[in-house]
Amino acid sequence: MSVLNYITLSQLRKIVAAWGQRSNKIETELTDVRTGADSTTYSTAGDAVRSQVSALKSDLSDLERDVEILENDVKFKTGLYGAKWDRTTNHLTRTRDAIGITTDTTNFVHKGSINDNYSNPFDSIYPWSEMKVVNVDLTKYRTGNYSLKQCIVAVYGDPDFTYTGSDTLFVGRYVPEFWHTKITDDGGDEYLISQFARNGYIHVDEYIRGISFCTDAGNSHVTSGADVPLTNIAVSTIHTRAKNSGFTLMDIYNLDAEIVLYLVEYANMNSQQALGDGCSSCYRQNESDVIANVTTTNGVTVFTVPYVSALLSLLNTGAQLSFSASTGATTYKAIVKSAVSDGSNITVTLDREVAITNGMILSVHGFSACEFDMLDDSVGNASGYIGTNSYANAWYRGALLYANRYSYILGIYRQTGTNHIWVCPTDKDADNYDALNTSVHTDTGTALPSLSAAAWQTVGGNAQNIDGLSAFMATGESSGSSSAPVGDQQYVPLISAGNTILLFGCYAGNGWYCGVFGGAWHTPSGTSSWNRAALPILKKPL
Repeated sequence: MSVLNYITLSQLRKIVAAWGQRSNKIETELTDVRTGADSTTYSTAGDAVRSQVSALKSDLSDLERDVEILENDVKFKTGLYGAKWDRTTNHLTRTRDAIGITTDTTNFVHKGSINDNYSNPFDSIYPWSEMKVVNVDLTKYRTGNYSLKQCIVAVYGDPDFTYTGSDTLFVGRYVPEFWHTKITDDGGDEYLISQFARNGYIHVDEYIRGISFCTDAGNSHVTSGADVPLTNIAVSTIHTRAKNSGFTLMDIYNLDAEIVLYLVEYANMNSQQALGDGCSSCYRQNESDVIANVTTTNGVTVFTVPYVSALLSLLNTGAQLSFSASTGATTYKAIVKSAVSDGSNITVTLDREVAITNGMILSVHGFSACEFDMLDDSVGNASGYIGTNSYANAWYRGALLYANRYSYILGIYRQTGTNHIWVCPTDKDADNYDALNTSVHTDTGTALPSLSAAAWQTVGGNAQNIDGLSAFMATGESSGSSSAPVGDQQYVPLISAGNTILLFGCYAGNGWYCGVFGGAWHTPSGTSSWNRAALPILKKPL
């Protein structure tokens, strides 16, 4: 039976009238929904809802970005440390968050002996606070499956930490990720270091640099640790051996990072003044110092050599020696453990057994990375040098910075015929080349002086900035003097000397030229010498 049988005609009319009123109301409300908050009228209510929800999501995204920017603004008001050089004096003025930190860095460093008043505020400031001397498991690193930190097996101060490297253990100093730049204006150059990414700043990815030069590990590999540096082979060959061992060498971007870290911390362009002279003429060769009375007992070789005052002054604990059948060659290598004179002869005890024989010629070539008995072990993660003589290495935060030998730097080149300085586009490219490739590398436009004869040129107030780098500079147009604001020396060849590489620092024969801006531009990558070595580096696995 139909429900209509129970509804009167009057009731039906009322129902129809009510439905019409409701329909009009619904239609009116749907029409209202089609009008957006911004007064835009959409074709359907669904379009209106979808469009406005999408706009709301966009607004929320913008709000989240605004919050992030505000948070970064808070971050950026801290964590930015600077130092400004007026290009007139050695000392820099502290800027940004570094304002208020003393520029008297006497107690930031150990010089000659342990500084009982040592106190360095940068020890608790990032990224310096994370720069630690470490042991790295190379077997783990070479798999490429682990981060750098996951490959660290010991940190300086741990009971199982060692300075003795091997084919499976890398001894280096960890540097965390950070950003840096240089701002130049009429007042000079301001060097800045940031914990956070900032627009226009150079990004430095984390890396671990060997505490000293590559050491020998056979005919095709190298190791890292406290031992006699690998020298007397082409620096390009050292690079090849490093790659065979699973790591690379210091490049210009790592060097630039190390220098800007030093500058902001020590606020002094003259690193020899701040950290110490490092080696000072610690070199003796071609002097016919003939050895005799060679004996070997319990793995240690002892010999005598006629007394010469100048020789005795160099035979300090940690001195690096070489022996050969004639002057000038460097066949066998060792480190001095002790040297005692009776006025007629000097009795020298080595740190190891060496296959030398009576009648060989002795040469002195600088000092070991960590002097024998680990005298520099006392420096640990700090800077400076330990030793009563002036022949120790200059250390920056636990790793050798300059002195003793040149360090081959990847990724920066001098072009023959122009003296222009070229660089690789990024640090990732530096490992691929040992010589200038003009189709790959970038001409910075900076040119070394054109000289009538090759000569040492002082880096001073006229030093030239290099495009793409914050800190490392090239010598300017005049020779300057040792009293110039920086005082470091760069050796500049004739403009026609052929394409060459950068050898950073200096060597034991004339250590007073050295410093964080010191170097030489006259050498092709295929040449070799006792005074040319290379610093190994582990970078983040690809």
